[in-house]
Amino acid sequence: MDINSINRMPVSQVIIILGRRFKEYRLAYNLTQKEVSEKTGINLITIRKFENGQLYNITLHLILTLLYI
Repeated sequence: MDINSINRMPVSQVIIILGRRFKEYRLAYNLTQKEVSEKTGINLITIRKFENGQLYNITLHLILTLLYI
């Protein structure tokens, strides 16, 4: 997927892709959702919804917080 294809996607689709990629990252570093929650202070249910593409109102702040674990 190149950057131009992302530009043509609805925001909800981009968030779904980000959630999937985050899950891959988390698993590659052998982190559980609970560990991510404890390190970031983000609710466990929020992390689950993000990874499963069910969180459509995620903020940029939340995404950046997850990226800095």
